[in-house]
Amino acid sequence: MPFARTMPCIPCRNGPDWCGEPVEGYFISDYRQIIDDPRIDVVHTRTPDRWHAKVAAEAMLSGRDVDCEKPMTLTIAEGQLSTEVGLTVAAYL
Repeated sequence: MPFARTMPCIPCRNGPDWCGEPVEGYFISDYRQIIDDPRIDVVHTRTPDRWHAKVAAEAMLSGRDVDCEKPMTLTIAEGQLSTEVGLTVAAYL
């Protein structure tokens, strides 16, 4: 099975020139475009720290496994929620 395509997921106003040339991917302005894309199996969160838990939970709820940058969460409650979501939907986090 081929590996997931690399798709930058950083909501920014600067456009694709600021992020550089994506490798085998495309620039998006809203992370939900990746979560809603049926071709995507795994989501790697490379968002600002405060967004990690939200993006990870939404990705897992949509059936994707998640690879998350450190820190995974900013609070214990976010960590517990992420763990519960992962266990509930049997996703890898």
